[in-house]
Amino acid sequence: MRNTLKAFKGRALARPDVRREYEGLKEEFEILDEILKARAEAGFTQAEI
Repeated sequence: MRNTLKAFKGRALARPDVRREYEGLKEEFEILDEILKARAEAGFTQAEI
């Protein structure tokens, strides 16, 4: 499955319009990633939050 997702992402990002939108959301996804890491490090599950 991972290869399928990787292939899909590669094809999608080959389109300039998709790449532009993807890059525009980069900062937002980085912040969300930090929040998820902090939650996991604190030992909370998503259900507990």
